[in-house]
Amino acid sequence: MKALWYPGAIRDPGPAHKPDGDRPYDHGLIFHSTVGTSYSGARNVLMGSGVTNWHGTIDYNGDFYQHYPMNLHCDHSGNHPMNDRLVGIEVVGGPVGHVSEPWRPAQVARGAHVLGWLLDEGWIPNLARTGDRKSCYRHREVSSTACDSFRCPWNPIIRIVKARTAPPVEDEDMADPQARAAIELLIESAHLQQSEIDMLKGQSKFLQAVATNHQERILVLEKSPAGPVDPQFAQDLDAVTKATEQLEKDVAVIEDKLEDAAAALV
Repeated sequence: MKALWYPGAIRDPGPAHKPDGDRPYDHGLIFHSTVGTSYSGARNVLMGSGVTNWHGTIDYNGDFYQHYPMNLHCDHSGNHPMNDRLVGIEVVGGPVGHVSEPWRPAQVARGAHVLGWLLDEGWIPNLARTGDRKSCYRHREVSSTACDSFRCPWNPIIRIVKARTAPPVEDEDMADPQARAAIELLIESAHLQQSEIDMLKGQSKFLQAVATNHQERILVLEKSPAGPVDPQFAQDLDAVTKATEQLEKDVAVIEDKLEDAAAALV
């Protein structure tokens, strides 16, 4: 018989009326983002009048608060059929202004350990991220939402579970120094990739602003009374048009790099 409660959980039950009975399927897991900086803020949402509810929450220090048994149907994804199939776990962080905040080492350790436990207990069938057997999801993959803003480092977590290097954790300090070092290395890599994403976003925004400025200048030149007879107008218009086309190409290149950098965090 499957265990309903994670053995390392701090039990903090949510309102009993919110879950919609039992989940008929055990197909996978979503790690969500609380878009906030405290467990108390997430708990206020859980205990509030809205319908949203989820199975558990991982705090910054790695504490796992479980709100409902894993067999219950919680409304965490906005997609009722997927709520029938998926466990939902919130991860503290990703506040407005820093929505892509990477998980902290203790959150990675706890998330990997919870994921491994769910796999061992049979609450999820596998660790697939793609294909017909997919079990590990981002919220945006089942509903129209920005969540989790690519916060969850799925690939490192899955590698940790497969290697079974994530020990049970009681706080931010992990028992195995080698496992801690490996996890911190993965987190540092995620930080570097996120920095690259932020830099590319800044470059793209700047180039788009310059392109807009050039397009506005084109409109001014086209409306100029001297346009049809002034040779300089034709030269300026041609130069600005070519510059705008090149900027648009530069933006396209940066957007491609941005997609590659974001994919590296998937």
